Amino acid sequence: MKKLSLIIAFSICSVVGFSQELKNPTMKAPFAENSGNFLVLTPFDKIGKSEITIDFVRSLRQELTDAQKLISDHQKLINDQKKESNEHQKLINEQKKGIDELKNLVSTLQKQLDEQKRKIEELQRKVK
Repeated sequence: MKKLSLIIAFSICSVVGFSQELKNPTMKAPFAENSGNFLVLTPFDKIGKSEITIDFVRSLRQELTDAQKLISDHQKLINDQKKESNEHQKLINEQKKGIDELKNLVSTLQKQLDEQKRKIEELQRKVK
């Protein structure tokens, strides 16, 4: 009797000692359901049907995939538009530089024209 109780105590201690908590308890089933409702655990520890169906989850996954594709397409479009905007900004800056250069050229030519006018007026005065 002592041996039996010792064996039972030892086996209980070894089971408790080597047991571990399941962090993500899932069960792999050899079959796959294609439609229907999920089974859930109710607050009263009973198994019941959920309101969510497998088809609904599939449609949500498909919508998520479509939304991700749409987001990536929009991101590509935004990047392309940013590139175009940067190119346009470069062109605008080049045109501003060209305008500044033309203004400088015009002011230089105006100065030269004024000098020529003065020289002509001086020559006219000398001739009279």
